[in-house]
Amino acid sequence: MANKELINSIVDAIIAEIHRGKSYVTEFDLSVTLKVSRTRLRESIQALQTYGIITKRQKCGITLAQPNRKNLNESYLLREMLGKLITDAVLKNITERDCDRLEKIDFRVIEAFRDQDYPALLRHDLEFHHTFVDIGQMRIASQILHNLHYLNYAYMAPLVQKINGASENHVSHQEIIDSLRHRDAACYKLVKQHLNHARKFLLKHCPAETNNSVPEIII
Repeated sequence: MANKELINSIVDAIIAEIHRGKSYVTEFDLSVTLKVSRTRLRESIQALQTYGIITKRQKCGITLAQPNRKNLNESYLLREMLGKLITDAVLKNITERDCDRLEKIDFRVIEAFRDQDYPALLRHDLEFHHTFVDIGQMRIASQILHNLHYLNYAYMAPLVQKINGASENHVSHQEIIDSLRHRDAACYKLVKQHLNHARKFLLKHCPAETNNSVPEIII
């Protein structure tokens, strides 16, 4: 299992346990579930800890990072700053085959939401955002955004059952794909709105450390 796949699998496994009612998992649990050695597992766990995606406590176990407003806003600020750059590159590189691939992933997102399979919903949503970013062919920016996607994935996992797919302000993946097919400049705005919707959802459920309101970031 490649390092990137192992990182995906670790986060997936933790999310699955959270939705079964467990707060933490152990290295041993993950090693057995994923069929990998503890040594290989620790390398990926260390990477996830470095990026603030998971936390590990002695004599307790491993769980996903819990967001606070400062970290949440910082991560979304960086995502949105890079978003315009990446969207510009995606619009230049996008092909019909890429759009078809994004639609197939989005179909799996919708199917998982309908089936209330929340770990799968998050996994396919992560896959959609990774794929979108990779179409831009900007290696360094893509890697930074991949790490921020994992962080968002961790923040969203305990709350995913509260997501309302029919929310008025929600911009769907399909709307973004349609704008890509037409190479429409409206894609910049749609991507921004899509991110801001997720950010507002997380802020709503995030422990408040301050009463100061944070304005939306404009791209």
